[in-house]
Amino acid sequence: MEQFILDNWTENDYDSIILFLKNNADLKYRDFHSKLVPTKEKDYFIGIRMPFLRELGKYIAKGNPRSFLLFPKDNYYEEALLYGIVLGNIKTSSYEDFCSLYDSFVPRINNWAVCDSCSGKSRDFKKYKEKYFSYIEKYLNSSNPWAIRYGIITMFQYKGDEKYFDEILHRLKNIDNEHYYVKMAKAWLTAELFSFDSEKVFNFLKENYYDKETFVMTCSKIRDSYRVTKEWKRKIIELKKFLTT
Repeated sequence: MEQFILDNWTENDYDSIILFLKNNADLKYRDFHSKLVPTKEKDYFIGIRMPFLRELGKYIAKGNPRSFLLFPKDNYYEEALLYGIVLGNIKTSSYEDFCSLYDSFVPRINNWAVCDSCSGKSRDFKKYKEKYFSYIEKYLNSSNPWAIRYGIITMFQYKGDEKYFDEILHRLKNIDNEHYYVKMAKAWLTAELFSFDSEKVFNFLKENYYDKETFVMTCSKIRDSYRVTKEWKRKIIELKKFLTT
């Protein structure tokens, strides 16, 4: 992978890295993973496991990662992933630089796996965490469902901090989008919040802010959690029966 530590990337260099990925493809993994991302055809996947991509991204970042970011296309799933991984390894010069980099990444998201693998994974995220919480709202208010999901998944980085808790619930309440992967992200994050403060989130769910599908997904996620007590799971079952029958 050392051959990809470059100061200035060219189109030929980028073609070489795509060929390198294809030569290291695991076709059984491609077939398996493509079934987990049903919004894309199998040919969209090369078949590279995440640890391999993360390692490759680190090598690229040792050179000139910003030069690399000029070339990724949207021919393969791994291109979007590698873009997000390399971007996350860049040492940013400022908060504005950090925001600009992720503004360039979000339009490349076209499936849940790219979104979830790279959102909030930057080496510099903690440095800008507090300020970035406000910036996330622009994604949550987007008409693009993948931008909304990016905002929701990024808020996972704040789920255990009490000072953000109420605002996260407020934001989730106000997200109104019919896309399945937006609803699932809302349900997943709500279930995670439930494990931190079950009473507060239970009272939130009692207000019936969510549409039926999102609410049912949320109840299922809570019941699947190992961090929620049997008693709270029983209450969730009762609430589900009350609100859906």
